[in-house]
Amino acid sequence: MTDPKHTYRTRIDTLRARGREMLRRDAKWRRWVQVGFILGGAALTGSCEIILNSDNLSDWHKGAVQSLWFVGLAAILLGGAILVLIDQTAPEVLAEADIALSAARDLQIDAHQKNSIEVARLQKAATDALASVDEAERTIADLADDIERAQEAGLRLATLYSITRSALLEGVETMIAARAASDDNRRALIGVVLDSFSLFSNRLFGFLDEYWALTVFIPLTEPDRTERLACYTTRRSFRNEEQKSHRRWEKGEGCAGLAWEDCAERIIPDIAEESNLRVRKENKRDDDVQRHRSLAAVPIVVGSNVVGVLCASSSTPNRFVRRSVEQGAGLEMDAVEPLRAIASLLAIMFALTHLGDSTSRST
Repeated sequence: MTDPKHTYRTRIDTLRARGREMLRRDAKWRRWVQVGFILGGAALTGSCEIILNSDNLSDWHKGAVQSLWFVGLAAILLGGAILVLIDQTAPEVLAEADIALSAARDLQIDAHQKNSIEVARLQKAATDALASVDEAERTIADLADDIERAQEAGLRLATLYSITRSALLEGVETMIAARAASDDNRRALIGVVLDSFSLFSNRLFGFLDEYWALTVFIPLTEPDRTERLACYTTRRSFRNEEQKSHRRWEKGEGCAGLAWEDCAERIIPDIAEESNLRVRKENKRDDDVQRHRSLAAVPIVVGSNVVGVLCASSSTPNRFVRRSVEQGAGLEMDAVEPLRAIASLLAIMFALTHLGDSTSRST
């Protein structure tokens, strides 16, 4: 592909060379004319002088020769005038040519600078336009992510509301029909509540292919008159483990004991990074860090009494993390929110079945 700038420079150089050649030819032609007039005039004048000095001329011929002598003299004078004209005009023509070439060169430089400025301006405009397009694409992608998160949060909230409402209606209807619910019926009813939430554990808590557990603890007084939290009912990812013996927790011991003691929810995102958690030697197990990596405990409160503790665990770290609007959660629901709903629902059932009147029991 031909470079326009290179073609333009070549044409300018060609025009310069042709201009110099024409000036040389013009000067050469004028000098030959000058020499011709001077030499011709000198020859004519000399010839006339020789003829005038002859004695054989008549008056008429003598007058004609004198006229030719004046013609020769005029030719000499004209040749001298041409010499002066050439000497004065050639430098002026060359100077004007140099000025014209300099002006052309300045115009070329100015055009090149203007072209460079215009190209830079267009490049900047194109860069700004591309940046605006990239920013718009990022904004659209962020909006799409926000919409997707809002839809997911709305679905989770709708699921939580639906399950809570269904479980509450079913529990109230069952207790009204039974009028006086036995401990077995109450335990089964709470188990049904846990089943309802476990069925949607993936959507509500984010549980995937991991070990998880939902356990309701209630305080019992043991033979040594020590009050500890005992498992009332539980649901786990492996149903065959629900019938095994379960550990009991003192106040301030473990995640459940802390929630019981402080009457406030406790969240441990990663038990491997928790160094201040107190656990008795008989309650320690080798697989706790693998199976109960993330913990959350929410007290079940009736009036001013803690009648139980709802505890959840997962083998995935940071499964239970408290989020807030200040942290950018927005509409997104954290995995602890369903536990709060379950605890509130169980508190209503415990109050209706008068379990709160006998929270301190013997084993």
